[in-house]
Amino acid sequence: MKNLRGVVQAIRESHHVMVCSHVEPDGDSVGSQLAMASILRDLGKGVAIVNQDPVPARYKFLDSCGLIRDQLPAGFRPDTVAMLDCSTLDRLGTVRDFIAPDATVITIDHHPYLSKPEDPTYLEPKASSTGELIVDLLKDLEIPIGRERAIQLYTAIIADTGGFRFPNTSAKCLAVAAELAAEGAKPDSIAAQVYEQRSASSLKLLGRALGKIETLENNRVGLVCLDRRDMEECQAHPDGAAGIADHLLSLKGCLVGVLIREESSDTVKVSLRSRGAIKSNKIAEALGGGGHPNAAGYRAKGSLSMVRDRALMEIKKWL
Repeated sequence: MKNLRGVVQAIRESHHVMVCSHVEPDGDSVGSQLAMASILRDLGKGVAIVNQDPVPARYKFLDSCGLIRDQLPAGFRPDTVAMLDCSTLDRLGTVRDFIAPDATVITIDHHPYLSKPEDPTYLEPKASSTGELIVDLLKDLEIPIGRERAIQLYTAIIADTGGFRFPNTSAKCLAVAAELAAEGAKPDSIAAQVYEQRSASSLKLLGRALGKIETLENNRVGLVCLDRRDMEECQAHPDGAAGIADHLLSLKGCLVGVLIREESSDTVKVSLRSRGAIKSNKIAEALGGGGHPNAAGYRAKGSLSMVRDRALMEIKKWL
């Protein structure tokens, strides 16, 4: 594929590669990173996978050996960086500090971008996931997918398509998923790992959240606010809030689901989900964040009520 030529050349010329991704990793970033690292090892490269934040509990089955760390191994000096599932260095958090000024940065991402990063890049906003793009890379390199990579990449795809429910679920995405299943990925067992391994505390938090639903704008907006007391009383880890915003879209007539969660006395995290023509990423970008058209988020300074009011003001512009 034409867009992959520069990426493939940079990979072949590399010696020691740091594979990294965005802060607060998700299933797509984790699965794509592990598959990319495996590809590089098959090519005889030295590899380190580094992220600022730990792997979420629901995706730890992919990294049972703990390959993803928050520091470079002692003495490991990457001449090349593979930046996956994001296209700007600031999304790497503290990992950005590990990149030498003369290192080659390879970017592979499917998110919409405001300004194109320097080559070598493989950027395809129409793709369902970065995992889908890693499958393209495997084919271009003529490397077999294999069972382990199939599991990693299938997980990446279902994570970013919401189990094939989101609008980014394309014919190509489904064809790639079928190919990965043929290579050994088990859809039922992977879905169980991703969606059916919740802790009791996360279910308590979900129950608390569902009991606090607000329906606004003629049921077109479903909103939940969780404060630190909610988290403490449910003994929930921040990971436990994952998926709550998705539940809000199951409300009849709901076009935007909003989870607003207090992280500290002056920091609030907002998760947005939307359907149809309403673009979550545009709402988030207007408030300092970003993401996908139907799934995005941001952090804001201020009180829970203040952030709530600002979010609703921006959302109303899209209704």
